[in-house]
Amino acid sequence: MKDKKRIVFILTGVLAVCVISFLLTSVYLSKAAIADTYQMDGSILMRYNGNESYITIPRSVTEIAPAAFEGNTSLKEVVIPQGITKIGYSAFAEGPNLCKVEIAGSVTEIGSSAFANCPSLLEFSAGEGLSELGSGVFAGDELLNDVEFDKDNNCFVCLDSVIYS
Repeated sequence: MKDKKRIVFILTGVLAVCVISFLLTSVYLSKAAIADTYQMDGSILMRYNGNESYITIPRSVTEIAPAAFEGNTSLKEVVIPQGITKIGYSAFAEGPNLCKVEIAGSVTEIGSSAFANCPSLLEFSAGEGLSELGSGVFAGDELLNDVEFDKDNNCFVCLDSVIYS
């Protein structure tokens, strides 16, 4: 009976080591994949190198640098979650297939031309925190008829395809 207990104990230990090793490897590979996809400088997303159609920016990001996604032909939809405060100029400009953007309430500033020349852009929504909107943010986005600002946003409203501050 003692030998059976010892064997079970050893097998349980070996199984635990295997599971922990697998989990650590998965975490390492996930971080490596993020590092390959997102070029970072601290918490600033400097450049997106991926080719996904639909992405949610990682929560570790606090700022999207100028031109970080500029010219990306794969991206169709992007969600910018809570925690990000700034989107740099031309950050998503020249995105021919970008059609939907959702921005959380923590974003306070969107730089000039951030979404310019995105001919497929149809849907854009921004949260309550947005207080600075650069010039020409939507220049050349002919299909974008309505920009939705959160009802609690005290700085901007869109009426009849015109943004008022």
